Amino acid sequence: MSEWDEQYEKVITNMFGGLDNYLSAKLKVRRPMINQVVKHAGTVGSGKPIIECGAGTGKLSAFFAHLGYDAFAIDIDDSMLQVAKEMSDKISPTNPVKLMNADIKNIPFDDKYFSVAHSHGVLEHFSDAEIREIIREELRIADTVVLGAPSPYFAEEEKMHGDERYLPRKKWRELIVGSNANIIAETGMHVLPFHKRLQHFARHPEKIFAPKAIHLFTIKDKV
Repeated sequence: MSEWDEQYEKVITNMFGGLDNYLSAKLKVRRPMINQVVKHAGTVGSGKPIIECGAGTGKLSAFFAHLGYDAFAIDIDDSMLQVAKEMSDKISPTNPVKLMNADIKNIPFDDKYFSVAHSHGVLEHFSDAEIREIIREELRIADTVVLGAPSPYFAEEEKMHGDERYLPRKKWRELIVGSNANIIAETGMHVLPFHKRLQHFARHPEKIFAPKAIHLFTIKDKV
């Protein structure tokens, strides 16, 4: 079991009490991201497939497959890909996610093969130069990129305490523009479900009016 696999096992078991609760909570708070992916992927069966870059547990890819989309997901951690397979088997057994061990800096697909490339909780683990490189690579293989990254307001209990960088929105805008991309939509997401946010605010009342913990950007190539 890898370090990341162990981290997710702790989150799923200790914080949410099991996989079903974890899925329900996470899909609810990811609704803004899901809406952006669906908006740019088009109706089911009408266009290109979608891909998750840095899939982790693969919960979003499994959900999109459940909706009927042709969903791909890549990660460089085989143990996480196994978790993603289990997630796909549970959520979308009749339309499994196409999983692949691949590097998001060198995605093995042709130019514009996908309608949407999406990622969440991935890019903050890289340097500025690497982030720009990855964004350019995702825009190479997809018409639209939807990315989520933690802000400085990320809830302490959700942090993995690794190499994450909790960058302000202004910095992400600079990185995206520096990747020769246009931001066509930006918003935010909560990281915790409502009842857990109430518990968090009870411990940290000064954070009640803090901005949403996740930056969310939808981007395209500059024309």
